[in-house]
Order: sequence, then structure tokens, then C-alpha cells
Amino acid sequence: MQRAEHDGALRVCRLQTASVNRINYMSLLDFDHDGNARDRDSLIALVASYEKGRESVFFDTSALEDIAAHYFESEEFTKCLGVVDHLLELQPFDSDLWQQRGVLLSYQGDNSGALEAFERALELNPSASDVLISISAVLDALGRKDEALEFLDRAEALNPLSADVYFCRGQVLSGAGLLSEAAEAFEDCVRLDENCSEAWFELGNCYGAIGEYDQSIAAYDRHLDQDPYCADAWYNRGITLGAAERWEESVESFDMALVIDESLSWAYVHRGNALMMLRRFGKAIADFECVLQSDVLDGSPLVSLGYAHAHLEQYTEAMKYFRKALEVDDTFAEAWCGLGRCYDALDQHRNAIKCIDKALALAPDSVEYMYSKGDFYRNSGAVRPALSCYKKVVHVQPGNHAAWVDLADMLLAVEAFAKALHAYRRALDIEPTCARSWFQHGKLLFLRGREDEGIGSFKEAFRLEPGLVEDFKEFCPGLYQDRRVRGRLGLTS
Repeated sequence: MQRAEHDGALRVCRLQTASVNRINYMSLLDFDHDGNARDRDSLIALVASYEKGRESVFFDTSALEDIAAHYFESEEFTKCLGVVDHLLELQPFDSDLWQQRGVLLSYQGDNSGALEAFERALELNPSASDVLISISAVLDALGRKDEALEFLDRAEALNPLSADVYFCRGQVLSGAGLLSEAAEAFEDCVRLDENCSEAWFELGNCYGAIGEYDQSIAAYDRHLDQDPYCADAWYNRGITLGAAERWEESVESFDMALVIDESLSWAYVHRGNALMMLRRFGKAIADFECVLQSDVLDGSPLVSLGYAHAHLEQYTEAMKYFRKALEVDDTFAEAWCGLGRCYDALDQHRNAIKCIDKALALAPDSVEYMYSKGDFYRNSGAVRPALSCYKKVVHVQPGNHAAWVDLADMLLAVEAFAKALHAYRRALDIEPTCARSWFQHGKLLFLRGREDEGIGSFKEAFRLEPGLVEDFKEFCPGLYQDRRVRGRLGLTS
């Protein structure tokens, strides 16, 4: 029985993470002081004087603030921290300076030191909601998520209309795997600030992860309205469209991602998978081959290449790629399964079963691999082992129409007619428009002497697929030659 096309590496969803932080830490280094902004030449001269150790600079807080801002803009965070520490010697009770120190330590990965600095800032200014948010972010980075949420609750109490509070709450919750709750927080954020593109991006990630694909795509679209050249958003949107089986749109989204950033290796992989679902195997192969030149670290592109060649019945080439994938990682169950399917197509059923057994040893709960094992046994003529495999499939997936049909076929082959009839009935309950199931059902009913019911099943089969009359002539010649049966079916001689 033909089943859905193999989805290959589409199972490996690699969402890009936005490199953004809702809190604009740069603004914390926008020091307020008297006087006009310095021009570039005078600023460079001032920095040079500071670095030479001239004392005239050391006690000029305005100059030190400009130097700190210069180092921060240049991403020279260690030097910037040194200036802020010098300022704190001059102004040890300045809450903003302690917060700036926390920011700089956080940028350098010293979250414990950052927490101490933020806590000192909060002591000096207990009503500063932005400091509470900063403490929450550091606690989150330290894995103390419950405490992080408590600080956000305090920040919300002080400033209930702060979009930053809800954005950061969403980040903490999503990091804890509480994706539905995180989505609610990000929704609160965009209600307060609909121009928060980062929140729309995170909403897209959350909704996609919980299977709310339409809402996910809509959120990515809102992000792209504000940042149309965000390759990560186009990429994640393509992933979600693929999960929703909107393959053509998925390809178009990956096209955009790659136009903006051709180094997104996984975009080639996922676009290739979407092209496979559209049966554009040549283009899919071209995409997978692009990835082979990149630094992708696992065998997924090789497995995808294997399946693309297998679909073109290029089994020797396909097996080459499956074997290469196993050289990269011999625990790659999907590669063992693909190799087994190639052996099966080449009528090397013993090797096929060995490969699928390896896949099942690595992924013992995989219904797909168990189903493939049943197919391999069936194709080798081993009916009872195939029957056992199909039974396991329908036990785990009672709504699997194709598996019930295959099980019914095997039960019929071992002359378990009553059980076969039950299996066909289960298949028809799941998919009542399957003409071939009605046809098989009718044959078996006649075999069991239940002519009236069999006539009904044949009629439904012919109504759904008139071409099955020719199969009736070929596979049921005794019935077709019976004028009375033909008359009851409305068939002319």
C-alpha cells in the first residue's frame, strides 16, 4: 500500500534564534552631561589622553562618560568597564553607574558579577523597574528561572505598562519550555508595543513549536513588515510553512532567506526537503549538494541526498550517500532505514531487514521503521512476520488507514477471513472514500458468502473509482461472468 512520501530531514527543525535583546543596553551608556557632544577628532584625542594616564582626565566625569561611551560603541567592553569603575570611585552612590557595570559584566559573561552590580543599583534606587528587569535577565542566564519571574512580577507592579517586562517574561518562560505561557507574555508585549519586532519574532517561534502554524506565520509576517531583510525570520517562516505542509510557500520563504544570507546552510537542507515533497528531485539534489560544501556537522544532508536519488530509482547512488551518512554517524537511524529501503527496492530483502533492524535498535519506538520492516517482509514473501509488524503499527496508530489495509491483506493471505474483514472495515471507517478498500472488502464479503453486503461494497468502489470495473473483470472473473451478479452491480456485458 502506498503511503505518504518520506519527509527525510524535515524532522530536524533548526530554528534560528534572534540575536536581539529587548533592553537597549546602549541607551544605558548615553551619559547625561553638560556641554555639546565632542567631534570625533576631539574624542579620539581625549581617549588618547586617558590611555596615556593624564591626570586631567581622571577627575573630569563628563570626559570619562564620553570615553566609556566610545569604548562601548567600539565593543571594547573591558576598557569600558575600567572607565565605569573609575567613575564609581568618584560617584559610588550612582545607581546608573552600578547598572552600567552590571551590563558590561553581563556582556563579558560574568553573570554572577553582573548580579552583584545590579543588586547594588537596586539598593540605591529601589523603584527602578529597568534594574529589576536586568536582574531578572541575569538570574535567567544563571538558570534561576523562578527567581527571574519573581523580579519581573515586581517590575510589573512598578510599571504595568512596560512592554519590556512582558518581553523578558516571554524569554524566561520560553527558555523553561513553557511555550504557551511564553506566547501569552509576548502577546502582552505587542499589545503594549506593536512595533516590538523582536516580540513578533519570538511569537513566531513559540506558536510554531506548539503547532499553531497559522499564528506562527502571521507573527513572522509582522516581524518582516518591520525588518524585511531578516534572514532568520524568513528561514523560520519557511520551517513553519513546511510543518504546515505548505511546500510551495516554504520554498519561497527559504528563497528569500538565502537571497539575504547565502551562508544559511540549513536553509538549503530544508528547501531541498520541501522540493522533495513537491517531487522536484533534481532541484532538491542541487540544494543538498550545496550543503556538502559547508560546515554542516551531521549526516542529514547526506540522508536527504540518498532519498532524493532513491525517488529517482538511482539506488546505487542513493546507497552511496546513506553509507556516507553512516560514516559520519553510525547511530543515524534514518540512514539505516534509507539503506534498507534501497536494498528492498533491489530485491535484496535479507540485507533490507538487517538494516531496518539496526534502525529499530536505535529507535525502538519508531512506528515508521516497524512499518518498513513489515513491508520488507511482505516483499520477501514472509507473510506472517509482515503480519506481526503491521499488527504492532495499528496498535500504536489505530488511525493509520494504510496500515489497516496492509494488515487486512496479510490476514487474507493466511486465510484469517473474519479478522481480515474486520481490518478492512476499520480501514473504511478511517477513510470511507478509499475505493480500493471497498473493492477488497467486497471480494472478501463474497468469499464469506455475504453477497448482499458484497454487492454494496463493489458498488461503492465503482462509484468512487469507475476504472475498478476493469480490475473486477481481471481479478474476479467468476463473479464478472455471472450475469446475475453483473445485473445487480449494474454492469453491462
